[in-house]
Amino acid sequence: MDLGSDHEIHDITINNRAVYHQDHLDKFKITYYDNDRNVLSTYHYGTDTLPVNTTGLGPVADNWSYVHYVPNVRYVRIEKDTNQLSYLALGEVSLNGRKMTTLPDVNNVALHKTVTRSTTQNYGPSDNGRAVDGNPSTNVYTYRDSVLWFQVDLEGDYNLTHVNVEFGKWGLEYIGDFTVEYYTANQTPGTSTPEAVGQWKGRTSGAGVVDTVPLVGQNIRYVRVKGSRYGGGTTHMKIRELQVMGIPDVSGTPVIEVADVSDVTIVSGQNFNELLGVSCSYPPSSPYNCTADVVVTVTDEYGNEVVGGLGVNTPAGIYTLTYNYTGPNEEAATKVLRTVTITVVTGFAEFDNQSDVLKTENVAGIALGTDYTLSSSFVELSPNGAWRTLFRGPSNDHQIILRQTDGMLGMYLNNEGGFKSSGYNAMVLNDGQPHTISAVASGGTTTFYVDGSQVGSVAHKSTAAILAIGNYQGGTQRFSNLLDNVQIHANRALSPTEVLQIAADEQVADGLTAYYDFEGTSLAEQLEDKSGNGNSLTSTGVTIIH
Repeated sequence: MDLGSDHEIHDITINNRAVYHQDHLDKFKITYYDNDRNVLSTYHYGTDTLPVNTTGLGPVADNWSYVHYVPNVRYVRIEKDTNQLSYLALGEVSLNGRKMTTLPDVNNVALHKTVTRSTTQNYGPSDNGRAVDGNPSTNVYTYRDSVLWFQVDLEGDYNLTHVNVEFGKWGLEYIGDFTVEYYTANQTPGTSTPEAVGQWKGRTSGAGVVDTVPLVGQNIRYVRVKGSRYGGGTTHMKIRELQVMGIPDVSGTPVIEVADVSDVTIVSGQNFNELLGVSCSYPPSSPYNCTADVVVTVTDEYGNEVVGGLGVNTPAGIYTLTYNYTGPNEEAATKVLRTVTITVVTGFAEFDNQSDVLKTENVAGIALGTDYTLSSSFVELSPNGAWRTLFRGPSNDHQIILRQTDGMLGMYLNNEGGFKSSGYNAMVLNDGQPHTISAVASGGTTTFYVDGSQVGSVAHKSTAAILAIGNYQGGTQRFSNLLDNVQIHANRALSPTEVLQIAADEQVADGLTAYYDFEGTSLAEQLEDKSGNGNSLTSTGVTIIH
């Protein structure tokens, strides 16, 4: 059977339509292949020369079914497993499973897990972990008895595909018949089989040979291997290595991921979930998808819930955010908690489009002297691919600009060879938080600062006035999404201490030519020059967030 694509098989049901009374399907095998026709698993049933699973074998009657958990299956083959002349007549074959989107890796989920044994050999190795240490040259064994077992706690729920067990000899004695049982986390493993979810019974291939058991189960926590001496009587059970192959059973548990942020500054009205990068997903092996939003509950430092979450009217303070999600199968994700210190700011100029720009009312702009300082705070730089202008003259020069290819900070002098780089790549500042850039021109040098720290300099200086802010006056060079705290000192080169004050959102009044904080109840007030020098702005497309 060609399933057409990779599937994860959960179980199979066969309807045996016997031709003549004697032709029962009692010696057959089922083989699962991947997309390249490599064998994934083979299950033998009713064959005299191989171990027989007693949970569902007969000869097979009219209907037979069994759990086969096999991932990555493309082809399934059912065939006779005997040379005896007979018919293979099937009325119907049903496979239950799901189409695979991401292929899970099957691993030894018993490696270095907790092992217990029926009795402890008083003069042999005391370390039960030797049975699952990944090294078949080590071993551990029980004391002499007639009923013997080793048990591994997988320390979690797993979907199993098969078990590999290698027994050792005790002198000339060795284990003959053995049973593998498996249990869920809600069961108490014991020596009686009714408690087990399932079991496999068979005979070993001999000491020092790995027996592969097609042990298939879902949500399994414990696996127990029981055995008895070949020929009867008492003996020691020696285990060289026990491997339990499977994948974690995580299909019903959604996972919430939240960026690990403790101090956040948000713009009033900004989507806080997007800022923190909140997401919900299921593991690759899951059939589910997150179909609803993560529920966020916000409480203040006094334990009071902030109705409506964080937004326009949120005051600054310390908040606890609880993220929760319940999946379509009613499985709830583990709650994620974040305690964050929030600084909520208003009074930003928002540039939504490439055409948005602020310009001085005076078409000649603000004239700059021999020494000057230009500063502005911003949030979220425009991406690479276009020049990004923060300050621009009426007819030439960009006093602060980012290069279109890589975001290098510098200036563009139209009459002096074009772009002059400071050597600092400003794209590292795209973290959703406010930052401040300052350019201090003195003598023939312009020194650039980011958040109050010097990051580079250029042995050039523009002498053009300031006309456009946040973009080239003709558009297409939007600097960032948001601007605030724009300060122009047209005739002063500020000291490093004063530049640091501006980075701390303070106004440096000495020599201040123009100051824009975008606060006010009307658009005219928001665009007003708060230095009192009458250098107010006009807006093309820019929105003031207040």
